[in-house]
Amino acid sequence: LGTVRKRCTIMRAAFRFAVSDELIERAQEPVFELPPNPPPRERFVDQKEELPRLLKELDRAPFHLRLAGLLMFITGQRIGAILALEWEHVDFDKRIIFFRDTEAAADRSKKRRVNQPMDQELFDILMQAQERATCARVVEWNGRGCKTVFPGFKRLLRRAGLGDVRLHDLRRSSATYVHAGTGGSDEAAASHIGDSVEMARKVYIQEDPKVRLRNIEANTKTLREARKAG
Repeated sequence: LGTVRKRCTIMRAAFRFAVSDELIERAQEPVFELPPNPPPRERFVDQKEELPRLLKELDRAPFHLRLAGLLMFITGQRIGAILALEWEHVDFDKRIIFFRDTEAAADRSKKRRVNQPMDQELFDILMQAQERATCARVVEWNGRGCKTVFPGFKRLLRRAGLGDVRLHDLRRSSATYVHAGTGGSDEAAASHIGDSVEMARKVYIQEDPKVRLRNIEANTKTLREARKAG
């Protein structure tokens, strides 16, 4: 439904441009009735029950699928940025992955790619990948950069019992893990995935109520102290 709405919006904008540029008459402009916005997708991979199953399947999967999945989980970048990544964008000396350089400046959109640092685990994963490398692309298959990993990931997710999970949900999971790991920081989660705080809250962060436990504890402490004072 969301895709249909987006495409109708693009068509409507194209016809309005044609009218304003006098390519067609206003009477020729069709009326587009947009379907309602679908509810926001909230699916992510649960850390306790689902993530271990998925990691188990990733460990069994072909290396290119394992690499793509781990990069999505750890860096939080979109699959397009990960598949476009080349070895010239990976600086092992500075320990930085230059995702921003995977697209030309003129092509950069609001869906921003952010450079990410490497911790030791991510460093080791990429070093292992480089030792196997046979082409310029980081994620490769049969000596060529992968154009897509969707079919393989779909089968992998089904084997893990996560048939309702989509590849993009790994990005949502990554933002959610950062949010929980930083005590509920929306800013940290947004910075991690390279999106605005508003978009991170609206689309990506699936908050665990436990991150607000300290707030509750602060209030109950206030009540206890007030009782003692009375």
